[in-house]
Amino acid sequence: MKEITFEDDDRIIKVTKTVVEVMWHQLQITTNSPESGGILVGRENMSNNNFIIEFATAPMADDIRKRTRYIRKDKGHLNFYQDLYDKNNGIYRYVGEWHTHPEKIPRYSGIDRNNWKRIAQNDNGNDFHYHVIAGTEAIRIWKIKCRGGLHPKLLYTAYW
Repeated sequence: MKEITFEDDDRIIKVTKTVVEVMWHQLQITTNSPESGGILVGRENMSNNNFIIEFATAPMADDIRKRTRYIRKDKGHLNFYQDLYDKNNGIYRYVGEWHTHPEKIPRYSGIDRNNWKRIAQNDNGNDFHYHVIAGTEAIRIWKIKCRGGLHPKLLYTAYW
């Protein structure tokens, strides 16, 4: 696995190899594999406005995982973020969510869109979120604005 790099407006966004590997190891490659997911955490490079998505949580014990549904319930995801934030003087921020789909080229569902919209509307500190869906043959990344962001914008598609 390698890192992902793409452009969003005038900035370069980098998703580290470690984050990509977290998703890769959770792909739904068998017919009974449940969806997986977690949160994304990153930081802005203040010198050039670029952004790095550096951490992703993996599914945890209290999360709900079905073949075509993932619900992040375990408080460990947010505890991980809070600990990282506190230990690094607040340089990290919540970036968005990631989850898998049991389809080759993932598309967001109405449930995904509504969840992303709900998350964005409850975020008072960020201008946008990145949401990732990892399919069996490709990974896709969408951006949604936190204020007035009703329509996710597809930014990146790559094949594994």
